[in-house]
Amino acid sequence: LLRLPGHVPMPAFRDVIDVPLVVRKARRSRDQVRQDLGIPLQSHVVVFIYGGQPPGGDWRLEEDCLPEGWICIVCSAGKPPGDKPLPSRNFILAEEDAYTPDLIAASDVCLGKIGYGTTSECLAHSIPLVFTRRDFFNEEPFLRKLLEVHGAAVEIRRRDFLGGNWTPYLERALSLLPIRYDQPTDGAQVVARLLGEAVEEWRRNGGRDTTTGTTTISPSSLSPPRGEGEFHHLDG
Repeated sequence: LLRLPGHVPMPAFRDVIDVPLVVRKARRSRDQVRQDLGIPLQSHVVVFIYGGQPPGGDWRLEEDCLPEGWICIVCSAGKPPGDKPLPSRNFILAEEDAYTPDLIAASDVCLGKIGYGTTSECLAHSIPLVFTRRDFFNEEPFLRKLLEVHGAAVEIRRRDFLGGNWTPYLERALSLLPIRYDQPTDGAQVVARLLGEAVEEWRRNGGRDTTTGTTTISPSSLSPPRGEGEFHHLDG
């Protein structure tokens, strides 16, 4: 088992290797992203990430959600939450294919839900996350602990989130800066190396699992895929 930071306990696995965060990194600088979006470099910015899922049918973003002078980048699959028009002032709708790590790195605070992608990208770019709880999401307590250990988490009560009372929570998150995640973030390279080593060992042993002595299935003996739709391609 290759185990990531913020993992859910998996006691069934005896052989465990802890690896660093597997995380996407920003491709453009903070200043470049802000300039492209027309955001003053000195402004406080929150990126609102909600996965394209509106909190409720009648819910909408309002001007007074934000502290005075703040700007909000809305990252919700290219559409305003609930398809309600955004306030004309201080709210910017990100493109559907916007590269989220760039937006996070260009912001001061992230607002959204706890998930591995958002958690890892906030930590890797030293950005605090203001989060509202997710019901029946088993990974949340462990990812939340990872954020809290590094001083990067502020919980917003659901009624305050839905009611637009964001100001005290955003200002609290801003006071946490600077955040320093002092652990490696090269998990993708580490995992690729470990998998490559495992494949080489499997080949040297003639397709036998050295831990159990059993013969494993050769990749060449598997049926070919029926079409390209069976593959999932990862970014970078």
